[in-house]
Amino acid sequence: GGSGAWRDRLAGVAPQERERLLLELVRSHVATVLGHADPAGVDADRALKDLGFDSLTAIELRNQLGAATGLRLPTTLIFDYPTPSAIAGYLDGRLGVGVGVRSEVAVAVPSVVGVDAEPIAIVGVGCRYPGGVVSPEGLWDLVAGGTDAISGFPVDRGWDLEGLYDPDPA
Repeated sequence: GGSGAWRDRLAGVAPQERERLLLELVRSHVATVLGHADPAGVDADRALKDLGFDSLTAIELRNQLGAATGLRLPTTLIFDYPTPSAIAGYLDGRLGVGVGVRSEVAVAVPSVVGVDAEPIAIVGVGCRYPGGVVSPEGLWDLVAGGTDAISGFPVDRGWDLEGLYDPDPA
């Protein structure tokens, strides 16, 4: 059922039993997404990417867990919470019945998403900026250092400078 049903199911349950129930939920959905018959074979502390998850199966798992709990889960769920234990801890916190399955997963790393709630992925970067910047790290250093890298207009490129600029804005 939805989040209300899970809240009711977990209310008043001892932390160890909550851990077992939530891990059972997560492991069963991990097994289903990966096509495994037995959720017991899913290691609760193994990274999901090591189990064979990619971006499509990550979204499928997020959708299944969202439907099972009634929670709206982030698209970056398995990247923010990379193991079944971490996801169970996150669900525990979101369902409002506990403080986390394990203390080491109780602190969540928030995801940063765009205005339309879609994650941003940088797949490639090319850099050629003033100040000798030729790499993303160099650009970061330039910005972080507050360096003024403004330089004159390049004159060594064979451009018609008189045709490119007119001091009259009209």
